[in-house]
Amino acid sequence: MLFVSLVVNAQHTNEAIASGYWNGYNTWYGNLFYNNAATDVTVIDNGVTVVQNIPTVYTKEITFYGNGEIILRGNNEIKFLGSAANVTGSNIIDDVAVDFSNAITTKTLSGFLQGLTNYPTFPTVAVTAPLKPGLMRQWDTIKYHASNAINDGVKVHMCAGDHYQRSSHNYIAPALTPPSAYLDNLDLLLDWGYNNGLPRPNIVWECWNEPNFYKFWTPGDVEVTKTENRHLSLENDVSYWAPKKKEEFFETYKVFYHRVYDKLGASAKVAGPSIGTFNAQYLKEFFDYCLLNDLEVNVVTWHEIDYAFGDHLGDRTKIPYIPISSIKGHVDYIRTNFMNNPAYSKLKIETIEINEIVNYRYRTNPAAGASYLDALERAGVASAAKACWEEPGTPAHCCNACDSDTFNHLFVHNTHEPTAAYWLYKYYADGVAGRVSTVKANEDSAVLSSKNVPAFAASANHPQISVGQVLFGYYSFGEENTPAPAAGVFDFTLNNISAIVGSSTTCYITIKKIANTNAESASLPVTDAVYSNYPVSIVYGTVFLQLPVEKDALYQLIISQVPIQL
Repeated sequence: MLFVSLVVNAQHTNEAIASGYWNGYNTWYGNLFYNNAATDVTVIDNGVTVVQNIPTVYTKEITFYGNGEIILRGNNEIKFLGSAANVTGSNIIDDVAVDFSNAITTKTLSGFLQGLTNYPTFPTVAVTAPLKPGLMRQWDTIKYHASNAINDGVKVHMCAGDHYQRSSHNYIAPALTPPSAYLDNLDLLLDWGYNNGLPRPNIVWECWNEPNFYKFWTPGDVEVTKTENRHLSLENDVSYWAPKKKEEFFETYKVFYHRVYDKLGASAKVAGPSIGTFNAQYLKEFFDYCLLNDLEVNVVTWHEIDYAFGDHLGDRTKIPYIPISSIKGHVDYIRTNFMNNPAYSKLKIETIEINEIVNYRYRTNPAAGASYLDALERAGVASAAKACWEEPGTPAHCCNACDSDTFNHLFVHNTHEPTAAYWLYKYYADGVAGRVSTVKANEDSAVLSSKNVPAFAASANHPQISVGQVLFGYYSFGEENTPAPAAGVFDFTLNNISAIVGSSTTCYITIKKIANTNAESASLPVTDAVYSNYPVSIVYGTVFLQLPVEKDALYQLIISQVPIQL
């Protein structure tokens, strides 16, 4: 990044100043002048003087018509972005346009595995309710009630396969001819779900979890052993599905489907196949089998966890990197080829729900987590749930984040301090209802914009006010091949600010940073010392900002009509 220092009252002279220069057309090189001082202008025209009072001004190009002047106070610096002539720019991570007048209806994609846990004192409903989950995925009947306490009307994916495994402590494929332990457990679960003729609400019944993962079914019940299943690389944990295993899962799904409808009736909803990765071939084979056997798949499910299983197991050398932004293409494939395809109408597909997101290395990374939520919103999925993982270096059966007080890595074990992931989900939940249109250039960044975000108190004893919010950041995408830059700039054009501040010609911006930490560390948002209730001029209803960012951190930009309490 180039730092260009100008002296006080440095005027346009067509002479070189520092590392930038004026050309014969009165243009300071260094694209468009986006200046974030209180006297913002886009173009310096006919003698207009721009006064800067902030430590750093981020700009691409300053264009003069006539005689103009820039006055910098104190030790201010101009950072020039982009590239032109002898000016070397910094990294533009994303170019973003937000329209606060264009409201977008979206469903919350906040969701978690298991719900309230075996730790009776933490987390409590009071702690988790602000996260407003739309989906809880679990196997436990007690946790069903806890999930409804967290958020009234929350959808629950009830995984019969997990219920069977937890009860019998084995991973062997269910026998396909009764009597079987799987069907015995399924019957108990369905009897509970029927509830004496009053089916429990908001349940989607799920046959099995990740049937293409090597652990399911246990090697030995099919002709392919664990060693053979993984003979090429760790990639085969999820990308290779032994033919016999696949056949047994399809047949098990048929038994499961008929059992659900025999017990609960046609109003029951079923989900599948919940494979561990997106795989177009496996999904088509599953749908074709269901079509041939008159089976429904009301909710299509699979897992989007960045395909980085090897990271958790210590070897990523042969595992292909699939960016988070691929989610939209995956969803579009299902929607086009099956959900909206008349040839598959008998499946009665109603929604697409990704019931595990966020891989192990990103478990508390706020920028990567936000990228998942952003990608899922843009794809238009109905719901999603954050995955959970064993924490290394902790006692056995202690700190699987599904079953401990960490609540899917949102809290630190024992201390119960919020991690960076908690703040991501808290700010996300605050903004879902007020989502507005956002256009971005970088599909791998995260930008989630909202208006009417509640729960901010104005300073000077003003009452509670609603504000605008933009969550933004970028993660270590493609780290093994093309490392993401360590830092850069987000270039914002914030349109129709009047939807937030009315007729005011000035708004106030505050920026909070959520640093990336691991599951053992708390991460409190830190307010930027410069951008703390900082006044910004509104030019023709628009605010231009160029804001510095660091890789893997998430930033909350708050826009208010008056200063807010911090």
